[in-house]
Amino acid sequence: MFGNKNKYIFITAFVVVVAYLTFNFFITVPSFSSLLITNIEDEAKKIASHLSSQVVSENNTLMGQEDLAGMPVIDKVIADFNLEKIKIFSESGLIIYSSNQADIGAMNTKEYFHAIIAQGIPYTKVVHKDSMTMEGRKVSRDVLETYVPIMIDGKFIGAFEIYFDITSHRQRLDNAVLKSSLGPLFLMFVFLMMVIFFLKTDKSASQAMPTGLATRYSSPLFFFFVSALAIFLADSVLMLFLSRWQPSSIMTESLFDASALIMLVIPVLYYALVMPLTSHIAIRHKIEGELRKAHEELEMRVEQRTAELKAANVTLKKEISQRLQYQEEIQLSDSVLESTIEGITITDADGVIQRVNSSFSQITGYAAAEVIGQNPRILKSEHHEAGFYEKMWESIIQTGRWKGEIWNRRKNGEVYPEWLSITAITDETGKTTHYVAVFHDISELKRAEDKLSHQAFHDALTGLPNRQLFYDRLEAALLHAQRHHSAMGLLFLDLDNFKKVNDSLGHNFGDIFLQEVAKRLTAVCRKEDTISRLGGDEFTVILPNIVNADGAVASARRISQALEQPIDLMEQSIPISASIGITLYPGDGENVEELIKNADLAMYSAKKSGKNNFHLFTEELNIRVNRRITLENNLRKALELQEFLVHYQPKVDLTTGRIHAVEALVRWCQADGTVISPGEFIPVAEDSGLIVPIGEFVLESACNETKKWHDAGYPIGVSVNLSIRQFRQENLVHMVKNILQKSGLPAKALELEITESLLLENEESSIEILHKLKKEGISFAIDDFGTGYSSLSYLKQMPIDVLKIDRAFIKDIPEDRDDIAITAAIISIADSLGLETVAEGAETIEQVSFLRREGCSQMQGFYFSPPVTAETLTRFLAEDKKLEF
Repeated sequence: MFGNKNKYIFITAFVVVVAYLTFNFFITVPSFSSLLITNIEDEAKKIASHLSSQVVSENNTLMGQEDLAGMPVIDKVIADFNLEKIKIFSESGLIIYSSNQADIGAMNTKEYFHAIIAQGIPYTKVVHKDSMTMEGRKVSRDVLETYVPIMIDGKFIGAFEIYFDITSHRQRLDNAVLKSSLGPLFLMFVFLMMVIFFLKTDKSASQAMPTGLATRYSSPLFFFFVSALAIFLADSVLMLFLSRWQPSSIMTESLFDASALIMLVIPVLYYALVMPLTSHIAIRHKIEGELRKAHEELEMRVEQRTAELKAANVTLKKEISQRLQYQEEIQLSDSVLESTIEGITITDADGVIQRVNSSFSQITGYAAAEVIGQNPRILKSEHHEAGFYEKMWESIIQTGRWKGEIWNRRKNGEVYPEWLSITAITDETGKTTHYVAVFHDISELKRAEDKLSHQAFHDALTGLPNRQLFYDRLEAALLHAQRHHSAMGLLFLDLDNFKKVNDSLGHNFGDIFLQEVAKRLTAVCRKEDTISRLGGDEFTVILPNIVNADGAVASARRISQALEQPIDLMEQSIPISASIGITLYPGDGENVEELIKNADLAMYSAKKSGKNNFHLFTEELNIRVNRRITLENNLRKALELQEFLVHYQPKVDLTTGRIHAVEALVRWCQADGTVISPGEFIPVAEDSGLIVPIGEFVLESACNETKKWHDAGYPIGVSVNLSIRQFRQENLVHMVKNILQKSGLPAKALELEITESLLLENEESSIEILHKLKKEGISFAIDDFGTGYSSLSYLKQMPIDVLKIDRAFIKDIPEDRDDIAITAAIISIADSLGLETVAEGAETIEQVSFLRREGCSQMQGFYFSPPVTAETLTRFLAEDKKLEF
């Protein structure tokens, strides 16, 4: 009878009725009520506007109480518009007129009077009033009070309060609301009851007992209780809605009358609707129970059969999955077997080949058809002894596996190394059924290892053994000589002037130069000799099995002769030579370190003696080297203890005979009074780099002392020697400028003496440094001119001011005609180039006279004075010491 469709129809109908009532109470009724009030308010404004012209005097003020009392126009307006009452207020809120005489003189104390009305804004409100009739019955009335301000030229001077009785209007509105709402309200109640019944009776058997529901709703008392409760709730909600727009008393009375009428209709509704409905529900649920029981039995049978089918399906899927997995494993094994880069051979227990992969054929050169059925012995290389294979099979039998390096032969006969792993395959009983051999061709790996080994122990540029291999071979040769009580030799070579080749031609040509040297050394040395390059331009030759020193000397002489031929580079013929040091075992050392050290010392001695030479190590040389080391250590201490002094040798002007300048010369006086010759410690200072701080000390001392002589009235110049080491310092220019600035000595008073070898070492950078210092006003002198690789070209390119003639050309004048000619030539060249000359080492009157006659500018030497202290030179200047011609 009832289904889900009917349930949704009743729910929709209930929602529609609720929506209608909501719209009626919240929109329609308030709209009509607001419209009623607005219309009456407009009427009040018209009345106020009409009366304003009557109650306002000529001076724009309200009339007094006497003038307003009994004014006919006000009474006429009250009668024409059926007004309840009219009041007139002054601007302070005092009632100056009222149709009810009792109100006159009272004050309006309401907040809204001054907050709203006095601001020129009309104000309206609805008031409920109760009054008694002549018969003594209580009557409720609805009165609309409207305040209208009286404004003259925008100024508030008073207000009207007009009372309208709107009881009849509100009653007509309430009757219209009741008529339009009682019917929908009754329908809402009926639809609500239907929805409750449907919601309760549509629950499943697991949620509620249908028989209990039918019994519960068949009780009249329960039905009446629920109905009364629903009506009470509906009245409460309706009263809440009606309270928003203040209904009349008749509305409330009518609402309770309608509720009583509905309670009378409920019994009829119960017997006409509820009883047939509950009976139908009971029958329906009985049938549903039987159907549900049959459905449950059917579901149990279906579930049981489904479980059986699932179990069978799982078993079938498992069997299929295992079979597919087995097939995939077989396919995967075949794919791996064929795709791996290792060669694979499978044999039976007797060693007969049953299967090989493609990599086997690529490595060995044999096709699969050529080896299947054969024994792996067809790959045997005969490279191993029989015992090798016996040990291999012994390991396979005992452990089931073997792996190692083995040499086999390809089909073309080539022997190659491979890394082989053999594994025995057994059955369930442990019996061997097959052998699997996996091998990898390691020919490339062997070649790479050999190459890496060669690179690790050989020089990359020349291919000769490097320092590490040299030490290993020297150690081996030394052990062999010790074991056999024989002699051996070691040559230590250092190429002469190789740095100039690198600087002038570049490192690429320097590398070619070294490669040519390596070829020549290899060509002249014995096969048993080991030629090594230690680095740079240093080479060594190990000479095993020599009888005595003559054999070592002969090897050194062959090497020197091989290097005499110049090397052609960049269309230039580059001369080549080497300084060679020779040590012998056992005479010159008992271990590797001693032999190498002594060979290096011997080479250093050969280089000092003029290069392109060879020296044998001697004990005297060792003593000299030890003294040199001691001297270097003492030099370092001397710097800390400030044991250095500066002496000054006068430079005399050969025209005036007076001191023109001085040369600053360093002296070393130790704490115990021992004086070390400059010729002994200066070379050590040069080699060790200590000449840099020593030279800076000399320059600073000379500038400070010369500034004192200037301040004392002796404006002489000072010359200071500049070493090669100092010239290589990046901060040389800054250092010189800083010392001049601190001392206050003018730059033009300073002369720096440099050697020819310094200029030739790095010509471009030398010129740049000289020009930077020349810009500061410093002058330059070439020391020992004519003793080195003299080149007149640099005199033209470089800012040279003075040529110093070496004492070697002066000491034999006037006896040696060659020295006379050379000295005269140097003076003539300097004069032609506009340079001054200074002769060193003048010791006799004949030498001084010759120099003066030839036009030499200055001289210095023992004839005038040896180097002296600053105090002695100060005395010379004060005495105005002159040269006697």
